[in-house]
Amino acid sequence: MNRYLFIFIFLIPMRILANPYPISIVNGLLVSKATIEGKEVLIIFDTGAPGLVLNSRFYKPDNKTKIECEGINGSFQCSMHEVRNWNWMGIAHKKTNALLSDLTFLENELNSDVYALIGLSAVDNYYVSIDFDQRSISLTDKMKVDKQSMIRFQYADHLPVISCKVNGKKKYLGIDTGSEINYLFTPHKVDADHVSTNGSFVSVVGTENRTDMKFRLTMELALNNSDVYSSPFIIDLQDKGSNLNDSLDGLLGQPFLSHFNITIHPSKQIIILTPRNQTENFSAILTAQL
Repeated sequence: MNRYLFIFIFLIPMRILANPYPISIVNGLLVSKATIEGKEVLIIFDTGAPGLVLNSRFYKPDNKTKIECEGINGSFQCSMHEVRNWNWMGIAHKKTNALLSDLTFLENELNSDVYALIGLSAVDNYYVSIDFDQRSISLTDKMKVDKQSMIRFQYADHLPVISCKVNGKKKYLGIDTGSEINYLFTPHKVDADHVSTNGSFVSVVGTENRTDMKFRLTMELALNNSDVYSSPFIIDLQDKGSNLNDSLDGLLGQPFLSHFNITIHPSKQIIILTPRNQTENFSAILTAQL
């Protein structure tokens, strides 16, 4: 039986040049370094994270206030901690209110201390380009963009959402670089035929180190009437459906996202997915100015 990781939480100004910052890709997770309150630490860049999420092993809550959050395996409470100053990819932040969460499931996966998750709001005003081939992330405030290759997205809370077709049906799926696999929230009835053909039961570890049993099934995934991909999805069992957000049907994780080099602009709400076999040097486009 397989185990899959999901990092996913819903909450109930200088010019940057296109210099690539190296990252490590470990089990699909985008691992980088940041400086938090004067200390260089290991972090994970996660588009499914609401801003800055700190590991509760290393930071104490400021008060007894609890924030209701929702993950793929149910609701949970988080405390808050104000970070006096922190810096990631050359962008400095001050007095940031961060969530505290149990990130030990990620530390077990990476066999290393993980101090924080960093979401898109940290780079809200920049084009963020993830190059899986070069293992780097680049930021730039200007970029020449081919409008035909752009995909407009909407937000469900902090999560960027695009429309896709899954097995021919329209779905609204969130772009989540912290998900080890794709995920559909709609509960399915699993019968013996599914198990014997292309499906299997799996254990899923989500935020706050919670584990639940779900089902893995290969489905056909199409984006903007383009190529069709056979991609694995995790689905809820019929009696364990998630209800994270009415405008969100699921998540696109690494099995799909890793086919592309990705550029996303959080505030302009555009994303560009460039198939990796079409770009030998993806980072070269970052120097082009509007």
